Amino acid sequence: MAKTKLHRLGWLALPILLSGCGGSTSSGTIKIRAMDASAGESSVNISAGANIIMSGGTYGNVTGYQTIAQTGSQLFLLTGSTGATLSDPTFDLQANSFYTAYATGPSTSPGLLLVSEDHSNPGAKVRINLVNLSAAVGNVDVYVTAPGASLATSTPITTGLAFQSPFTTLVAPGSYEVRFTNAGAQTVVGDQTVGALTAGAIVRYVLIDSSSGAAPQSITSLTDSG
Repeated sequence: MAKTKLHRLGWLALPILLSGCGGSTSSGTIKIRAMDASAGESSVNISAGANIIMSGGTYGNVTGYQTIAQTGSQLFLLTGSTGATLSDPTFDLQANSFYTAYATGPSTSPGLLLVSEDHSNPGAKVRINLVNLSAAVGNVDVYVTAPGASLATSTPITTGLAFQSPFTTLVAPGSYEVRFTNAGAQTVVGDQTVGALTAGAIVRYVLIDSSSGAAPQSITSLTDSG
């Protein structure tokens, strides 16, 4: 099975550098970033209350973390290039917390997913966070194995991970291969080999569809630090 491509985003998207420790927030503040994973939308804007989190985002783009002060119930807006509202959910924001707001779903039914992030130091372990944003694939199983290990003799770290669902696990430092497969099968839809994860690192792998909303799927690699 050929490996799918990996999006690696530079500073204009966000710093993709492994961090040996979690970030911190000032007292009472919130740090939030945004990712455009809504296939078929040429450009999106995401705001939380009066705070613009993403402006003119294109598919696969991720912003850096931004600091906002408002806590509690906040209206989020996802708008397209014409300014039309695509989604307007309300989320409860907790002080001293980190979040990523994902524009997700096909252009026929776009929405927003807000994921709270644990930036506490995992100590001697590595925290691997997974998010399934592939509407085309749907439920997936995820394997985190030694590079090149046979899936036939491997056990998934999670099974049936639904579309728009996150999952977190702790692993020992080292090199790994992260593979998303069709649920209940071992057909790989997203594949990334990860080298030299060190103790205390916090990383995130997001499975997304192609920009057309279909195969091939790919993995976007993020680092949870801010």
